[in-house]
Amino acid sequence: MAPPLPDHPLSSLSHDLRSPLSGLIALIDLLDSGIDGPLLPAQRERLRRIRVEVSRIVSLADQITELALAQSGRLGHPRAPIQLPELDADGIRAARPQAPNQRGG
Repeated sequence: MAPPLPDHPLSSLSHDLRSPLSGLIALIDLLDSGIDGPLLPAQRERLRRIRVEVSRIVSLADQITELALAQSGRLGHPRAPIQLPELDADGIRAARPQAPNQRGG
């Protein structure tokens, strides 16, 4: 998770989204555990679909946090060396025409 940005409006929005989503996730887990009795297959499927949508909204909240970090200049882009033999040969061939000319172009 990204470091907090307490004074940034987007950070506040992300936090405001996460709080009720955490409660929903806990309730989904509780219902899915069978605490109120066994679930019918249709009920279990509805819970699964709710979980997918809640996860999608959590992902959006993560993106909002990343946007806030980027706007504040605190989002770094990690760089790591890659091993070309590990890349797919077709991918290399597709990328080669788009690569800048390293010999002076």
